[in-house]
Amino acid sequence: MPKIPKIHFSQPFYDINEGKIAQEIILSRWVCGGSFLKELEDKFSNYCKIEYAIGVSSWTTGAFLVLKALNIGPNDEVILPSSTFIATANVVSLVGATPVFVDVDLETGNINFEDIEKKITSKTKAIIPVDQLGNPCEINKINILAKKHNIEVIQDTACALGSFFNGEPVGSHSKISIFSMHARKIITTGEGGIVVTSCKHLAKNLKLLRHQGMSLTDNQRKSMPPTVYETYPIVGFNARLTDIQAGIGLVQFKKLKKILKRRQEIIKEYDNFFKNTSNILVMKHGKNSQPNGQSYQIIFTKSKNDRIEMQNYLYKNNIPSKRGVMACHLEAPYKNTNIKLLNSEIIATQGMQLPIHPDLTNEQQSLVLEIIKKSPFFKRNN
Repeated sequence: MPKIPKIHFSQPFYDINEGKIAQEIILSRWVCGGSFLKELEDKFSNYCKIEYAIGVSSWTTGAFLVLKALNIGPNDEVILPSSTFIATANVVSLVGATPVFVDVDLETGNINFEDIEKKITSKTKAIIPVDQLGNPCEINKINILAKKHNIEVIQDTACALGSFFNGEPVGSHSKISIFSMHARKIITTGEGGIVVTSCKHLAKNLKLLRHQGMSLTDNQRKSMPPTVYETYPIVGFNARLTDIQAGIGLVQFKKLKKILKRRQEIIKEYDNFFKNTSNILVMKHGKNSQPNGQSYQIIFTKSKNDRIEMQNYLYKNNIPSKRGVMACHLEAPYKNTNIKLLNSEIIATQGMQLPIHPDLTNEQQSLVLEIIKKSPFFKRNN
């Protein structure tokens, strides 16, 4: 029997073509602020069916710039799920505002709609719903609620490129959505992010903010006489996405359909395997949602010790795993919030994620499932 290659939890779906485009851009000596960035931005805006896309150095810097552009800061509150990567909470804190945590639905992992309305106050300026692990949230209901209270919606679509809600791509439903291109995301440029928006004024301000408030782009300065000088109308930052990264992103975009197809195949195998278990809950999605398969998470329903023991068992058998989505309110910077969010805590302490990426072979996935099946912490229904 041939030896099965080492199983990775996640890895970029790269080949020689990403290297070729990076080399081409490097040899051109025009590596930042050029045409490749514009082309990638156009790809995102067209795919998401929304007017504007702005490339940034990461999801985090993109969200930070959005909050700054919306003048959200000290004495303001922003509602978000605790069950999310801590960057969602950190950007709120970094602009001086207060994160207000709400719970999530246990099966979908997405923000609890009823809990949002309970937490809205006169200080609430925005809601950041998260499409958790690529599973689209009920964004239409959230948009209606936000409009009722005159607050902004900043959709955290970090994991959700290629997901659909009500038959339309995630990113098309909100005034503002922010995607990540981190190494574990659907397409990756190593690091990087894209803000998409329907607001022309916001798009203009974000382009200023990402480049020190400079009035001219790099392309504009290159094409103009040297006596045309830029101005700096606002205080900005350095949060640019390089052309090297953008070029890699364009190659990745060509693979998007293939990436999504393979991830769905892996998800289907996992779902079939776990559907008759007595101590494991599989994530579900709404009838109007089509997730992209960014991650695969299960929850051990009887005891958090089952998760810990299973992870140790898998590790001894060379199978990688990760804990479930973290609960921000349990981490040191936010513990003083002194709240109890039951479902978020269950996911963080009893959830586990399994390997998923396009290069995961059928043989590798079968081995993962065979080892889980032999574990004493895995229980089938009688």
